[in-house]
Amino acid sequence: MTEERPAEKPTDGTESHDPAFPEAFLSFMRQGWRDSELAVSPAPQAPNHAKRRAALSAAFPGETLVIPTGNEKVRANDTAYPFRAGSDFAYLTGDLEPDSVLVMRPNGSGHDATLYMRPRSSRQTDEFFRSRHGELWVGRRPTLTEKSTELGLPTADLAELDVALADLAPRRTRVLRGFDSRVDA
Repeated sequence: MTEERPAEKPTDGTESHDPAFPEAFLSFMRQGWRDSELAVSPAPQAPNHAKRRAALSAAFPGETLVIPTGNEKVRANDTAYPFRAGSDFAYLTGDLEPDSVLVMRPNGSGHDATLYMRPRSSRQTDEFFRSRHGELWVGRRPTLTEKSTELGLPTADLAELDVALADLAPRRTRVLRGFDSRVDA
């Protein structure tokens, strides 16, 4: 009879089925990667997206607006269907990345818009090579600052979204539902 081992608790960014890699391998994977800068300039269509946000702001004075882009849909294990950003989100931001959320907060004369998005993978953690969003697998992702420059829109880490959503006034907030279960909740 074989002895059954208790299930190991996954480490940050891993699943229960991920192998327990030796520390020497993990250390090797976390170092020696060349960091490259992206030549980022404002997207030519960014002013059009800003005008659209301004028109939306004028239509809903004093209300907070939450517009998610949607999530990737997993087809099988680590294979995802091709992602298509929500039309409303793309129309207002020009961004086509999954999991992002546009939050427009009233500021008295209009709205302050913030794009919450997944930041670039840290090379100091295993996310760089273990996560399906890791840059080893999907390529160089823009930093929050680079994306902000491209879209002409302030950005924030997606990890801060729960705190931002919890701070909203329920009767003065409109949410585009059906795109992101985390936002819907």
